[in-house]
Amino acid sequence: MTTESRRRTAEAYARARAAADSIEIKALRPIERWYEEETGRVTTMLRRHFKGRLQQKFEPQYLMPIQARLEAHFAGVAARLEGKLGKQGESVLTAGARDAGRLVGRLTGREPPAELASKVTTRHLAEVERLRSDSARGVSAEISLQTWRGLRASFEKQVDPRHLIVLAGELMDQQGWRVERLVRTETSYAYNLAQAAALQAYPTEPGSLLWGRWTERVDDLSGKPLDKRVAEDSLVLHGQVARPGGVFTMPNDPRAGKLAGRSWAHPPNRPNDRSVLLPWQRHWGVPGWILQGGKRIDLTRLDPGRALAILARHPE
Repeated sequence: MTTESRRRTAEAYARARAAADSIEIKALRPIERWYEEETGRVTTMLRRHFKGRLQQKFEPQYLMPIQARLEAHFAGVAARLEGKLGKQGESVLTAGARDAGRLVGRLTGREPPAELASKVTTRHLAEVERLRSDSARGVSAEISLQTWRGLRASFEKQVDPRHLIVLAGELMDQQGWRVERLVRTETSYAYNLAQAAALQAYPTEPGSLLWGRWTERVDDLSGKPLDKRVAEDSLVLHGQVARPGGVFTMPNDPRAGKLAGRSWAHPPNRPNDRSVLLPWQRHWGVPGWILQGGKRIDLTRLDPGRALAILARHPE
């Protein structure tokens, strides 16, 4: 492979990585704004509840009504979060399949199968919407519980309702990470699910099979992380390849911790995971390896004949 070909491949992969990042940012921003609005709704609800009593001493009889109001309010929060996430599912799936086709096109000149993005989206949208609904309800319930616990604990300090309202806003702010993690994880799941489905839609003739590559934020030349947020187990899994429809398995490496031996069809493999699934073929010049018999086999360092033989009989 020529130096120019390697450069072109590296640029195509960098574009693909940037595209995945942009999808996450696009999904996150409106939810962040929405959560700020929800924080305001909680404080407004409590302010109205204590209207005319803001400077009075906080009494024990205030607790139960507050809990009931919070539970009712957060039931609405869950429904609104479901709606917000639900609107994004289709666009994220479409983007994942579209981006897979674009990368393959840049590196091979092959046109994607007819209506690839729409077919992938139609097939997987119901699954993604169900998972997002479940996650939205779970996160909303946890935020409600933690907010209530914080407010209840404040009674022991004998704060007045004014301080309680301020505290409610602070407690909501402190839990914004839960919503951010939810959005990042669900966006990653839908995007990579679409990438995996897109690869399976391509023809599978000998020599043209498109594998999937687990790609972390790691430099392929040095093997070093690209930023300080890359975990040790990410260094272990980076660059593993699998057949379309196959799985990626974490090697039995001390750096892998509790994830050793576990398998995934595609990223993410944990909340906030930033890895992406990208199309891969050996002759593109991007490093790739498989786990066979518990051993890591670097396909890019083998001679072409042996590498193709291994790929042909690799079951995953």
